[in-house]
Amino acid sequence: IYAGDLLHWEVIKWGRENGCKHYDLTGVAVRPKDRKEEGIYEFKAKWGGRLAISGEYSLEGGSVLHGLLKKAKAAYRKVGNKGRVTGASAQASAPDALLNRGGP
Repeated sequence: IYAGDLLHWEVIKWGRENGCKHYDLTGVAVRPKDRKEEGIYEFKAKWGGRLAISGEYSLEGGSVLHGLLKKAKAAYRKVGNKGRVTGASAQASAPDALLNRGGP
């Protein structure tokens, strides 16, 4: 058994025990272009979920929104870990960041 598989399995079990209904492994190439993408697809497919196609968005480099998002990203990076929970309580709630408690 691989460490990554065990980690995902434990998060899935934790989620079920805590009422979570969805586990989002995020993006995957629907038509893999190379062996690396095939491996990612196979890893995610083996968990037996379903592929949910989401919209794709792009921002033009000169848009006002693009400029605002760049500034927000820079400000977020500047702040760093300030204000984040650390220690045992952060570790206990870490799966919350990976699990979607609601869903459609």
